[in-house]
Amino acid sequence: METEDNILQAIFDHAALGVAQVSLDGFWLRVNDRYSQMLGYSESELRTRRVWDVTRQGDFDEVSIGRRQLLEGTISSHSMEKRFIRKDGTIFWGKLHRSLVRDSDNRPRYFIGVVEDITEKIKAERGLRDSERRLTLAQKAAHMGFWDRDLSTDVIVTSGEYNRLYGLASDYPLLTCKEWFGMIHREDRQRVRNLISDAIQRTYVWDTEYRVVWPDGSVHWLLGKGTVFLDESGRPARFAGINLDITESKRVDEALRESEERFRRVFEEGPLGLALVGRDYRFEKVNSALCQMVGYSEAALVRMSFADITHPDDLREDVELARRLFKGEIPFYQLRKRYLKKNGETIWINLTASLIRNREGKPIHGLAMIQDIMEG
Repeated sequence: METEDNILQAIFDHAALGVAQVSLDGFWLRVNDRYSQMLGYSESELRTRRVWDVTRQGDFDEVSIGRRQLLEGTISSHSMEKRFIRKDGTIFWGKLHRSLVRDSDNRPRYFIGVVEDITEKIKAERGLRDSERRLTLAQKAAHMGFWDRDLSTDVIVTSGEYNRLYGLASDYPLLTCKEWFGMIHREDRQRVRNLISDAIQRTYVWDTEYRVVWPDGSVHWLLGKGTVFLDESGRPARFAGINLDITESKRVDEALRESEERFRRVFEEGPLGLALVGRDYRFEKVNSALCQMVGYSEAALVRMSFADITHPDDLREDVELARRLFKGEIPFYQLRKRYLKKNGETIWINLTASLIRNREGKPIHGLAMIQDIMEG
């Protein structure tokens, strides 16, 4: 028949947690199998070492404070999360629970330590914290804010950079739907209202750009994306999504449109003949000055290449220079050459050819500037 001591010994030896008996000066007196497995040492090896030998240096202070408080009797037990050093030098996180055993005269005899391996728990917590930090950084970098509107109360709960996107202080009170609509630019307000109503009632998706007016009167562009969530009965209950600041990209787009418009007007209305030429030397776009110069309509010229209207005696040199231009061997070239007009007449022109590149620096068009030098 098993005695109580035998039962306690079996519990000690086969517990799922690491259990150890430690002397007052830090040497192990007894350890169970689980404790040895966690540290990678046999019991006999551990008995030649002290607890400090398997404790990460950064945890020394907290371990020492807990030990001192147990000895002083100011606490009856001590728990902490600490890092243990295995025999192979690797680290694992353990939850350490300690108590002090005293004799009948209340004199300290030894410590009892129980250790639970919490490495996976720590990794999961750190992964969550890292994910939250990355999300916060991404929100700030992208000027992104999250919103969640309760459709029964019309209260909007927000997070991230949301308040900053509307020019509000970070501790500004929660907005009602009416207050939010009031911040939308008046020219966009009804359109936004209609789109939201349509999303809630029919599409369940919200995706649009609109302007908001900050308290200081400045106007900013936002991109809004969201989804309507239904309750158990299939009725819209929440409307949640993100806002993204696109003011700068709108400014860039506007500046690009203005630049393109200026180029278009110069191209179409300029006194010199102008043409965009592809890598196959075909005309892609021509202006009215060039059409008048050679007597062809725009529709006719864009079906032709510059070889079709170049005098045969001048063609070889022109083609060779164009080839070198598109290969990047020369930045531009100038050439005095002859064009053949639609009516068969020959005119002398000065040609200046250069390249138009895209934002990545890749050539997309040749630009030909043509001056009629027959007069004078």
